[in-house]
Amino acid sequence: MPLLWSSLSVKVTPTATSPSLPLVHLWLDRSGSCPLSLALTHDDEENWADDGSDVAAQVLEFFAVYWRRWRHYRICLPDPCPGYPITMLPEAGPPLLKSLCLQIGGDLTADEVEVVAANITSAPSLSHLTWGHFYYDLDEKDVPWSQLTYLRLDCDVPVQAACRLLQLCTNLATWHIDGISTERERTPGPVLPERAPLHVHQTALRTLSVRASLAPFFNRLTLPGLRELSVVSDDSVPIRGAAASSNAQHLLAFLTRSRCPLDTLALDIAGFDADALIACLHVLSASLVTLDVQNDTGLLFSVDAVVAALARPGFAPGAAHVCPALARITFGPGIAATRTLVDAMIASRAESRDAGAGRLVVDFTAA
Repeated sequence: MPLLWSSLSVKVTPTATSPSLPLVHLWLDRSGSCPLSLALTHDDEENWADDGSDVAAQVLEFFAVYWRRWRHYRICLPDPCPGYPITMLPEAGPPLLKSLCLQIGGDLTADEVEVVAANITSAPSLSHLTWGHFYYDLDEKDVPWSQLTYLRLDCDVPVQAACRLLQLCTNLATWHIDGISTERERTPGPVLPERAPLHVHQTALRTLSVRASLAPFFNRLTLPGLRELSVVSDDSVPIRGAAASSNAQHLLAFLTRSRCPLDTLALDIAGFDADALIACLHVLSASLVTLDVQNDTGLLFSVDAVVAALARPGFAPGAAHVCPALARITFGPGIAATRTLVDAMIASRAESRDAGAGRLVVDFTAA
């Protein structure tokens, strides 16, 4: 039954593989003519040399023989690593390839990056692309971005390039970005002229997860179809006063401008304050179902004001009736709230179920 052998994940160290190389051979031989899901990942990163691993190169050679049957193809090697993962890509795009993940480190030449772009360009079925660890000006390459419905960039992307990518990816539904930088680090090759700042209106995007400084990025976006948003601010510690208000206004302006039916919002509290979060809840009141508030700063952050704002009259007189469809709140470690306020808020919303609000679940972990 060849289908049983159509998926293979190989983990390499500098000197060995798991499974062993003979078993890799046997596995692929038994796969028959089935489309293949292949992955090469690494372990023991501290002992990798800059010139890579001979056994990793051998595995990639095995994989390359079957390139016409690649359906899902993933390479994740240490940074830095040599260019052999690129040189072992086929000259033409695999005809069955739907998802491609290349996390291959730095120090690639301009020619090697062009090989990647050409491979992606000629893969007619490609819809999912993951790329890291360096950006290499992918937005300047001749890639059929409109094919993609999923894009993950595990690297810093210049803000102008990020906006251009979104403009090119007209059918993109899910987008994850590890970081937004304000300046473009040039890759080998001719220097290209900078484009005028973009403002992108894209209707297909449903899920956006990003680590970014809020002002340069969100000020350039209008996303009316967005349903899930996860934002980690570049601010390293919680900010207060005018700075927090200004930071929040960029996100609020984006949400107001987009008029998106957001049902899931995840925020790292760094860069915000309680008033900013409450303001976001008011903007999203008609649609929000899930709220996730995390705190990676190592400092304790109180959300008593947020809990009070979510309570119904009688428990918090004068509080706004925000987010009636809210069904789950997650407060991560380092987020503090008074237990009696949380209990009162849950009880008050439960009593309003006949008005359309469901029973609220609060997953709360105090520091």
